[in-house]
Amino acid sequence: MAVFTYILTPVSNNECSGVARRGGTVCSSYCYAEIDEYPTHDGDSTYVYGDSSDKYLGVNLSDPSSPVGVITNVEWVGVLRAESYGASGAPRLIAYLKIGSNRYTKPWTYLQHTDYQTYTYSWSTNPATGAAWTWSDINNLVAGAYLGHTVWLGELDYAYFVARLTQLYVRVTSVTANATQAIIL
Repeated sequence: MAVFTYILTPVSNNECSGVARRGGTVCSSYCYAEIDEYPTHDGDSTYVYGDSSDKYLGVNLSDPSSPVGVITNVEWVGVLRAESYGASGAPRLIAYLKIGSNRYTKPWTYLQHTDYQTYTYSWSTNPATGAAWTWSDINNLVAGAYLGHTVWLGELDYAYFVARLTQLYVRVTSVTANATQAIIL
C-alpha cells in the first residue's frame, strides 16, 4: 500500500468577518497571504487575529495536483498563539471546514500559550455527507477559524482575548495499492 500526502495552502479569501491583519487593518481580500506559508511559518512577521468568538476567516485552498487513491483523512493544521491569557479567560480557536455554504466545526480549544503552537483537527469522512471524501469535495474545500474570546466581567466591563493565526493549511492523506510513497504540494 502506498500513502500519499497532499498539502493544500490558502490561495484567496472565501469569507471574513472582523478578523484583522498584523498592524490592525481589517481583513479584505488579501488576508490569506498572511497565513499561507508552508512548510514553515513566519511567526509574528505575518498573521491575522481576532478578539471575540464571532470573528472568523475562511480561505480557499489550492487544489491537489494529480490526486490519486482513496482519501483516508483530511486534516486542518493551524499555527496559533494567545496574545495573553489569565484567570479571567483565554482566547479560543474554533477550526472549521466549509463545504458549500455550511461550516463544520470542531470543539473550541483555549489557547494558553503566548508562543506559537500547532493545532490539528481531522475529518475521516466528509462532514456534509457522512460518506467517504471524494476529490471533488477536496477541490471545493474552504478552511477557516473563529479566533478570540470576549468575557463579560460585570458592570459593562469586558475582557478581550486575542488569538493570532500565522499559518493555516490542510493535509489530505490518500492510499493506493501501489508500493510508493509521496508528499505532494
